[in-house]
Amino acid sequence: MSNFLAIATVTATLRQMLNSAVQADVSGAEATAVRPDSSGAGLPARGVNIFLYQLSPNAAWTNGDLPTRSSNGQLMQRPQAAFDLHYLLSFYGDEADLEPQRLLGSVVRTLHARPLLTRQAIRNVINAAISADPNHYLARSNLGEQMDLVKFTPLSLSLEELSKLWSVFFQTSYALSVAYQGTVVLIESDAAAEATLPVREPRLHVTPFRRLAIDAVEPQIVEFSLAAAVRLKGEDLRSDDTEVLFGDLAGTLDPSSTSKELVVILPSGIRAGVNSVRVVQRLPLGAPHTSFESNAAFFGLRPRIDSIAFEAGSPADARFVATVSPVVGARQEVVLMLNQFAASLSLPAASPPAASPPAELLAFQLPARPRTQDTDPLVFNAGSVPPAVYLARVRVDGVESTLTLDSTNRYVGPTVTVS
Repeated sequence: MSNFLAIATVTATLRQMLNSAVQADVSGAEATAVRPDSSGAGLPARGVNIFLYQLSPNAAWTNGDLPTRSSNGQLMQRPQAAFDLHYLLSFYGDEADLEPQRLLGSVVRTLHARPLLTRQAIRNVINAAISADPNHYLARSNLGEQMDLVKFTPLSLSLEELSKLWSVFFQTSYALSVAYQGTVVLIESDAAAEATLPVREPRLHVTPFRRLAIDAVEPQIVEFSLAAAVRLKGEDLRSDDTEVLFGDLAGTLDPSSTSKELVVILPSGIRAGVNSVRVVQRLPLGAPHTSFESNAAFFGLRPRIDSIAFEAGSPADARFVATVSPVVGARQEVVLMLNQFAASLSLPAASPPAASPPAELLAFQLPARPRTQDTDPLVFNAGSVPPAVYLARVRVDGVESTLTLDSTNRYVGPTVTVS
């Protein structure tokens, strides 16, 4: 969580991010954070001004910390307040040279491409402030430790709402402006929760404070194999007792892993589709004590078609039978995707792009037959699929298997023949 400096840190980080963007796009531009009143004090002659004009409770996080106290009033956990920040971004410059509009485009592009205040960006702003002044107020900010990152989305203000902001709230002439919302800021109390039960057996283990967090999973889509692995990038990922969990399954940690990057071999039994991963670090205090646990990160695991065949019969009995790795769970959604095979189907390695396949090529999507247990092989009703040679893919929970390319970069398999 973050302390009372969270709101000021969001504004300072947003100003720094937009300052870098507008300076690169419009010569002499800058980003400020002052009230746009009639005096014009502090407003840039050319640039963007950031003003926090409203705070609103965040519906998703409000009361998420309850209960904070027991029935006798004893503090059980630190209370936290969750808010959304409403910013008005106004633009100034030479109207004849369309500088306000150019600045607006620069800011909108930046916030659309990078809507999150990353932990590194927050740390950079705090470190820069401390370098300039060791006693700077941001030195105590811990926004970078907040569970959720602050995300900016544009707000749709009507002409009436904008006119009220400028004429009643600011009481000054209108400047080209746009509103954004920052979600969410969690402000936690400094009050310390009291212990509820006495310690029966004291155990002490001293370790540095860790900010255990997964920032990225590479690759985002993993090709299935028995030795498939992922790289987890983040902070303080490795300790003396580190376990990487994929749901309830533990992966195998590569010895080359470091505190900033873990290389983990996927466990046997993992399912194709979207998977979660988290890092757990335990202290030697005896089961079931868990000391640190990271956020959950997500990646896709591609299924692999090991074999596929068509079994002829009546229209009601004809079917496709496919063996897929890993084994598909009973509740997973599975679709067989067929595209009529043609020599023109290819994936060029470079431009120009390949021509579109002929319109007459057939394509089908066939759901798997209902299953009551984890199954291999999978069975799909062939229905009215006409005789032809088809390229076959299997999609499990939204993640598709890949097609094989030959030396000329053409799709060549896996294929199934309907006769």
